[in-house]
Amino acid sequence: MAQTEGRFIIDSLALDGFSGSSLYYQRGITGEWAVGGVITSYPLVKREVAFVENHNKMPLYTDGHMTDCTPIQKVLDLIP
Repeated sequence: MAQTEGRFIIDSLALDGFSGSSLYYQRGITGEWAVGGVITSYPLVKREVAFVENHNKMPLYTDGHMTDCTPIQKVLDLIP
């Protein structure tokens, strides 16, 4: 997992329908579970694919097996 620009990026299989779900994690020694954020999207990654027969390259967009999550405190700050 990485944190960048006020969001978490986790290594996961991104599937449609996960948006809005909670990101849980386990805290250090206590093993207590906590909500870390809310799944908001998955970044699309452009890759080039070539067919062996003719070497023509074409773009392929994939989720890159990453998921964007907004930190829970940022979500809570939006609630009046």
